[in-house]
Amino acid sequence: GPYSPFDQRWHLRQEYKIHSQREALAR
Repeated sequence: GPYSPFDQRWHLRQEYKIHSQREALAR
């Protein structure tokens, strides 16, 4: 669909956010 690229980008952004938070908490 037309929103596929947008969804992928948003999903990657969410994953990056969660990963960053995990890294911060790990320290």
